[in-house]
Amino acid sequence: TSIFIFALVALFWLVVAFGKSNKNEKKKIVFFFLFWIALLLSVSALQTIPTLELYLNSPLVEPFSKDVFKNGAIPYRYLLSFLAPDFFGNPATNNFWAKNYGNDTSSIGALSLFFAALALFKIKKWEIKFFSIIGILFILFAVQSPLFYLIQKLNVPILVGTAPTRTIFIACFSLSVLSAYGLESFLSGDKKLKNKFYALLLIFIIIYLILILSTILIPKLVATDIVSASRLNVSKRNLLIPTLSLLAIPIAAIIGHLQKLTKFKTLDLRAVTLIGVLVLVSFYQFNKTSPFSKKENFFPQHPIISWLQNNAGINRFHGDGTAAFDN
Repeated sequence: TSIFIFALVALFWLVVAFGKSNKNEKKKIVFFFLFWIALLLSVSALQTIPTLELYLNSPLVEPFSKDVFKNGAIPYRYLLSFLAPDFFGNPATNNFWAKNYGNDTSSIGALSLFFAALALFKIKKWEIKFFSIIGILFILFAVQSPLFYLIQKLNVPILVGTAPTRTIFIACFSLSVLSAYGLESFLSGDKKLKNKFYALLLIFIIIYLILILSTILIPKLVATDIVSASRLNVSKRNLLIPTLSLLAIPIAAIIGHLQKLTKFKTLDLRAVTLIGVLVLVSFYQFNKTSPFSKKENFFPQHPIISWLQNNAGINRFHGDGTAAFDN
């Protein structure tokens, strides 16, 4: 994770440097960059050189690590979680039916995804171009794409000793940055984007409605077992909030038009509306994925526990097999 973060920051720094028109300023930035890289490598050499030796002599370079790399790719169907975080259910509600919650089910939310897509209409801006390329590359690296197989075939050091799914956070970060640029375009009232904005919104709504209709119709039209039908029912329920959250976009646009008729200019109510909905959806999602038990459930009153508390004394006790206290 740290290697990818350092690489991304370094690459961004260099792109900024070479984007400068003033040659002297460009030279200063590059010199400053190389100086800090040299200083970093020198100071950390006591740690990095033994670490490199450890890596070269560790199982991370053995064949089994290649299997970890191969099995660590995200199946293409799991990219649906970008449209709905819990499309495949959630472990906290005991209805999760994908492979690995978290890495395989990454999402930045429906609203954020919409504005990330909106930003692509201004692809000429170098920041948008940069994060679009980074986002696409890391999605391709995380799934079983030609890029994934190329890295595997070339046996690229360090990369083949990792789980590709863990790099999806950089794709999510890139999409989040694009989302900020998309929101900025929306709030600036760019007239050139007006028709594209509503066309994109319509496309998003159609996509979500198709997904919802699919979860309803597939069990009725195709012979499915009880398990598959119940899974699709979970997907249908978890598509509801992302779909409804998209309604915040036209509502925000209407609020913006109404605000123009008033003298209230202190706050952009469109931004307040959109960010408010994002916070509410995020709070709901956090509360769902991070459930909290009641305090009394941590030390419940039970005859066995009471006996152990009264008789253990200075001795310890251990539960074997199913004799364990779950979360």
